[in-house]
Amino acid sequence: MNTSTLARHLAVGLLLSAACLAIPQANAAGWGAALRDAPLRDFTDEDISQHLAAIRKALDSDDPKAVVEWRNDATGAGSKISVIGQPKLKGYGACKRLSTLSFSKKRKGYATPFTVCKNTDGRWVVAG
Repeated sequence: MNTSTLARHLAVGLLLSAACLAIPQANAAGWGAALRDAPLRDFTDEDISQHLAAIRKALDSDDPKAVVEWRNDATGAGSKISVIGQPKLKGYGACKRLSTLSFSKKRKGYATPFTVCKNTDGRWVVAG
């Protein structure tokens, strides 16, 4: 496994870990169990890149109801990322509530909502 592949796997692993373990609301909402059978488990490196790029595009969009979809015909994987709100959270800059619906050849996903906000450095972070 090359360095960029390892880094990508670590980034996705950290994102999923943060969502499932570090944020009590996510754990309480059942994300831990839900992600065990999530389509993301089947994603290739290219699928992960496309998924993260779609999330970034939705976050960077000026459209308050942005919808970004992608599909990799070679692997059968894809996602639909929708901006479903723009909450105001204390201690953060701009925030967006996203819903992701991912799929793979093996698994059908379920809409998974989460909130991402800009921190004091202007970087998007999962809000808890």
